[in-house]
Amino acid sequence: MQDYSTKKSDPEREFAAKVLCLSNVNLTFVCKIRLMSIEENIGSLLKLFSESFESSALIKLTLSNKRTKASDLNNVFIRPVVIREQAVLQFIYRYATRDITSNYPAGEAAGEIEELLKETFMNADLFTAEA
Repeated sequence: MQDYSTKKSDPEREFAAKVLCLSNVNLTFVCKIRLMSIEENIGSLLKLFSESFESSALIKLTLSNKRTKASDLNNVFIRPVVIREQAVLQFIYRYATRDITSNYPAGEAAGEIEELLKETFMNADLFTAEA
């Protein structure tokens, strides 16, 4: 038998799990975790993304898992490219019947990624050359 109880504190939540053992001894496990908001998650991702781009470790960023099934945009692939001796980020917007490619400087790219994650996609996979 298991009895799970939850105690809330802001911004951390403390979860306590009580487990009834065979010897009739109650054990309580308590762990604190910090639940991050969407804005905090996006901010952390953008920081890692910027750092990996600046250190030339960025391979690609993939945005996927549409928020609404009605959206024609399936996913977005973002990768660094060099155009006219300047490093920019190439966005490939993948639709069901076509692909659209746009190039953005790093500053504009961060804003575009943030908007896409808030409005269109729920998942971001960052691939870097560093572990």
